[in-house]
Amino acid sequence: MAKFGKGPRARKYAGPSSTSQSSQPKASSPGPYPSQNGGADELHGDFVEASTEYWRSDGFTVDHWSTYVDEHIQPWHEHILTEFRTSADTCVDRYHHFRKRHEWWRRCVIITTGTVAILNAVAALLVSGNNDFHIFGWTVTASWISITAAALAAIAASVLAVLANLENFGNYIEQAHAHREARELYLDAAREAEYLWQSHVVAFSGRPEACVNARELYRRLCEKDRELRRKVKDLTQPRATDGGG
Repeated sequence: MAKFGKGPRARKYAGPSSTSQSSQPKASSPGPYPSQNGGADELHGDFVEASTEYWRSDGFTVDHWSTYVDEHIQPWHEHILTEFRTSADTCVDRYHHFRKRHEWWRRCVIITTGTVAILNAVAALLVSGNNDFHIFGWTVTASWISITAAALAAIAASVLAVLANLENFGNYIEQAHAHREARELYLDAAREAEYLWQSHVVAFSGRPEACVNARELYRRLCEKDRELRRKVKDLTQPRATDGGG
C-alpha cells in the first residue's frame, strides 16, 4: 500500500502560522472590508453570513475578494487537507505494522501446532515398543521416550492455546484492514475537497462567487473532518473475535 505523499508529520492541530484567530473575518465586522450587512443571509438571531449580493455591494473590489479567499479561507482549508493526507500516510504505516504482527503470530501458532502433532506421533509410535535405545552411552527405553513425548506434547498444546488466545486478543488482521479502510476514507475526502475547490473557487477567482463558495466549502470540510474522526475511531476500535483470523 503506497502512501499519499510526503508531508508534515505533526499530529497536533495548529492553524496556518501566518493566520491568527483574531485575523479571521466576521460577518458583522469583516476586517479590512467595509462594515455593512446589505445582502447578508440571516441564519438565526444576530448571526449572519455574507451572500453574493453582499460581496457585490459598493466598497468591495477584486483585491478584497482575492484577499478574503487567499488569506482568510484557503490557508485553513489547506490545513485540513494536509491533515487528511498526513492521516492517510499514518494509516499506511499502521496497516503494515499490524500486518507484520499478524503474520508473526500466525507463524508462531503454525509452528507450535506442528510441534504438537510431531510429539503426539512420536508418543503413539513408541507407546507399545519394548526396544531400548542407546544414546551417547545412555540406555533409554521406548516407554520413557513415549511418556516424555506425550508430556512435551501436552506442554506444547498448552503453549498453543495461549498463543491462539493472544493472537485472538490482538486481532491484528482486523486492525490492519480497518486502517486500510480509514486510509481510503481520508483520500476520498481529500480528493473530493480538492476537486470542489478547483471547480467552485478557482473557477470563480476574482469574483464574489469565489468568496461565498470558499466559505461554504470550508464549512463542509470542517463537518467532513468531524465525521471522519468519528468513523475512524469506530473503525480502529480493537475488537476481539472468536477465531484466530
